[in-house]
Amino acid sequence: MPEDEVSAEREKEHYVGTINFFGKGDAKHGHADKTFTETFDVTGIVGRLERAGRWKADSLSVTLRSLTPIPPKGQEDALQKRTEESSRRLRFVTNGSTYS
Repeated sequence: MPEDEVSAEREKEHYVGTINFFGKGDAKHGHADKTFTETFDVTGIVGRLERAGRWKADSLSVTLRSLTPIPPKGQEDALQKRTEESSRRLRFVTNGSTYS
């Protein structure tokens, strides 16, 4: 996605999918040391972006947007902290290269 403000319509053009983290990496349920893989077929999206002249093969970037619930009053800081901690643990792997 471009760095600047992006319209909802433009976001839809780049949308690949949803990653479900439920039950993955949860220490309370014995998953703390496990990893998981999520794969998306982006062939159609890449084709559409190429035809529109907006695909840059040499500068792939991935944007992850969290869907954060609205916390109960007084718990805003705790939710922000959990969100930041989750983001720090993220690793993205593509074609053998790892990004953190």
